[in-house]
Amino acid sequence: KYLIRSQVSLEKYDFCIKFLKKEYKSKKNNPNIPVLLGDVYEKKGESEKANKIYLKSIDKLKNNRHQIISLANAFLSNRKYKYA
Repeated sequence: KYLIRSQVSLEKYDFCIKFLKKEYKSKKNNPNIPVLLGDVYEKKGESEKANKIYLKSIDKLKNNRHQIISLANAFLSNRKYKYA
């Protein structure tokens, strides 16, 4: 999370996107990754992609209460209140 925040502050969006996509492949149950990825896309000016990522991560969790709570907390900690 801190690596991504520091790279975003340096506007190294493509590095962050590539890194997060790679991380997501190995850690699919980590709800923070798609939220961070969407945040990077937003900062890059690609809000539509960010929105798709957020909605896809929500749809994916339909009946798993623990993962729903984890994803909601990830949205809240990244100030994405309308998705939480």
